Amino acid sequence: MESGSRLRNVFSWKTGAHEFSASSKVWKIFSKYSNANVSTSPVHVVASSSALIQHERPSNLPAKTLEEEQKHRDEYKAILAAAKKKEAQNNIAWQKQQKLQLQLEEQQAAAAKHFTQHVLPNWEVMRTNKKTQELWWQGLPSSVRGTVWRLAIGNELNLTPQLYEICLCRAQNRLNSPEPSYCDSDIDQESSMDVIQLDISRTFPHLCIFQEGGPYSDTLHALLAAYVCYRPDVGYVQGMSYIAAILILNMEQFEAFICFANLLNQPLHLSAFTLNQTQMQAYYSAYNQVFSYNLPKLYSHFERSGLTPDLYLLDWIYTVFAKAMPLDIACRVWDIFLRDGYEFIFRTGLGILHLNQDILMDMDFLHGAQFLTHLPDDMSSDQLFKSIQLVTTTIGKQTFSQIVDKYIFNSSEHVIKVQKVCF
Repeated sequence: MESGSRLRNVFSWKTGAHEFSASSKVWKIFSKYSNANVSTSPVHVVASSSALIQHERPSNLPAKTLEEEQKHRDEYKAILAAAKKKEAQNNIAWQKQQKLQLQLEEQQAAAAKHFTQHVLPNWEVMRTNKKTQELWWQGLPSSVRGTVWRLAIGNELNLTPQLYEICLCRAQNRLNSPEPSYCDSDIDQESSMDVIQLDISRTFPHLCIFQEGGPYSDTLHALLAAYVCYRPDVGYVQGMSYIAAILILNMEQFEAFICFANLLNQPLHLSAFTLNQTQMQAYYSAYNQVFSYNLPKLYSHFERSGLTPDLYLLDWIYTVFAKAMPLDIACRVWDIFLRDGYEFIFRTGLGILHLNQDILMDMDFLHGAQFLTHLPDDMSSDQLFKSIQLVTTTIGKQTFSQIVDKYIFNSSEHVIKVQKVCF
């Protein structure tokens, strides 16, 4: 970049014209003939004082001494040098950012090619391939993400388009019926359908696509209402809208419904959304054990503060982090969650704590809970995944699933002992 061009960028106050006319009643900036065009009026329009220090003063003011004139020349040269240095640094940073962006785009293109040509046609064989696993960890390309998610989740429930249409029809009738009747009001949760619309308005509000009038508002509402009719024993629980919305953003409506229903049928989410306290307590206890193992100081701080897992971890489970963190990072977490299973949710939780442990150590109960339920918008995906790599959900030879099973077994043993005492 030429120096003249840089000066034009640095001094943004400079007009497009090369010089001002004498009749404009302003001082002529950077002109060889400034003395000839200086107005004798005491009122002048000055764009920047720093740009004038190397010029002679107006005739109505005392002239500069030689020392003062030299000082001003030196100051002006320093200003220009600093501006050029700053612009050079910005240019280097911009070029570096462009290079990184280009590398990322090339990596994404190569990954998309690998998944399209090798993985998707041979899913069962290639999903565990070493290269596939490595590319998967780096984040799935958006062009194949929905397809990979759908294959990773599967359809163990054997849902069909016909069943979905039946559920949609039932949901529509329910929404249009002012006083629905139930066969068994104790187990039928279709009345929870009434709160779906309110929850949709709070789903990714910054995107403005799921709110009333948005392009995906009706789609999200239909999917959630259909699920309530499909699983009236579960009904609608606040937080489900985020999971459904993430799926809708990455695949067609019926595919999203299949994935949604199958995902919520997994033990962790089924326990969370049906409020199975025994099962959830086992997950919390297992999480606390690996938390204490990985981050003992922060764990002790949370214990003293009273910041228990149910205050922040449940929200992470309900939405698989879609509500707590930026959407692009949440999608990358979803990539590995669907690759590795529910255990990765807890590992991601530990990764978040590891990444922010210094900040959290200085927070009390209230600020800690607020921080964890709404993570910083400038969170770095790469830094988070580096932290995730530094934590483990395995203790010795015990996997996380085995730790959970241990607490479930202990809980069952306790219940049996209590029953024996009672009888």
